[in-house]
Amino acid sequence: MGRDPLYEARHEVGRLADEFRALTRAAPPFKVVESDAELLIWDTRSDLRLGVLDGPSCSSMANYLNLVHPYSGYALAELLWRIGGHGGGGDIVNAAQSLFISMGLASRPSTWRRRR
Repeated sequence: MGRDPLYEARHEVGRLADEFRALTRAAPPFKVVESDAELLIWDTRSDLRLGVLDGPSCSSMANYLNLVHPYSGYALAELLWRIGGHGGGGDIVNAAQSLFISMGLASRPSTWRRRR
C-alpha cells in the first residue's frame, strides 16, 4: 500500500523548499536605490552595483525587488519548508509572519516571538 498522496505532496514541497533555500543563501543581499535619476540594484554586502533598472515599469519593478530580496526569499523558503511537513499550524503561521515582516509588509507584533 502506498503513502498518502497529501503526505507525498507535502514531502515534495519540503524538498523543493530546501533547493529554494540554497538559492536564496547564494544570492547577495541587495536593495534598489535611486541615484542620479537611475534606479540601481545595489549589492549591500559588497557595496557594488549589480544592475540598472530603466523603462516605463522600472518604478514598479524596484518596489517588487525591494520586497523579494534574499532575506524575504529565505523566509519564503522557510514557510514552504514548514508547509512541506516540517511543522504544525503554529510553525506555519510564525513562518508566514516572518515572511511578511522581512518584506516590510507587517511589523513585528509585541506578542510574536521567533522560534529558536
